[in-house]
Amino acid sequence: MNSSTFLGMTTFAYLFTMVLYFYYLFFRSKTLGIIIRAATIIALLIHTTGLGLRWYESYQLGYGHIPLSNMYEALVSMSWCIVLVLILMEQKFKTETMGAFVLPIASLAMAYASLAPNVRDEIEPLIPALQSNWLTYHVLTCFLGYSAFAVSFCSSIAFLIKNRKVKEPSENGTGQLPDINLLDEIK
Repeated sequence: MNSSTFLGMTTFAYLFTMVLYFYYLFFRSKTLGIIIRAATIIALLIHTTGLGLRWYESYQLGYGHIPLSNMYEALVSMSWCIVLVLILMEQKFKTETMGAFVLPIASLAMAYASLAPNVRDEIEPLIPALQSNWLTYHVLTCFLGYSAFAVSFCSSIAFLIKNRKVKEPSENGTGQLPDINLLDEIK
């Protein structure tokens, strides 16, 4: 198996997990919450395996660089960081609903990386400007910051939805979202 197989499986795993999150958002179940957390972690492990294989494949080709050098690798790595931050955030704040807002971003990035005609998934040598050990540290810290921003953005959307529903008492359905104070703390 190669990295493309694992990364393709990851795209479908994230889409499946996203559907589970939406289902959980409307039909709360403690068992489903445990299944969703496990499915998200398994999907992240598959994603990690795909990235690790891609890195190994670059060494086999003689290039030997972390998969962060082109648009395909950037989208795939960014999705990995987003899901990692989501899992850490859900663990810290003890909420299982934010994946319904965050996983669409990771899923769309993975799908775009796989399906867009202008995104090439070949492993290529680094251009001279990127041939530095600082590439890894610089790009990973940037991606983690962008991922934290993406999770914050999604929690802000949930906050706005919850805040509007709270002001209009005739509408129900806000019980599915986390408490407004928790959403404020997350964002």
